[in-house]
Amino acid sequence: HQRDLHLEKSIDVIDVPARQTSPRTMSEKQANNSLIDLLDTQYFAVKSLVVNDLYRLDNRYHKYFLLVVLKGSGKVGSLVAKKGNSFIVTSKQAKITLRGNMHIIIATK
Repeated sequence: HQRDLHLEKSIDVIDVPARQTSPRTMSEKQANNSLIDLLDTQYFAVKSLVVNDLYRLDNRYHKYFLLVVLKGSGKVGSLVAKKGNSFIVTSKQAKITLRGNMHIIIATK
């Protein structure tokens, strides 16, 4: 039994070419860091964060943050963070400090 592919329907909902992203302006205190929106949909958002020394993550407006350390090492709150580590930050933690030199992917909504 073969399944229909529905190619015309899929073409109608694809967004090609994808939207370009640009770096977000950081506050003075966080000027050495880079936060870039990679994807923002009605279901979730993905951001790329490069931490150079110190970054304060504000979680007051989100239910959660999923953090994945892609490169480097440091601390997420009081926990040691290194390449390959993942963290879930719930809304009960309104603010969390990231320290070190790390490239982190953040998923939220």
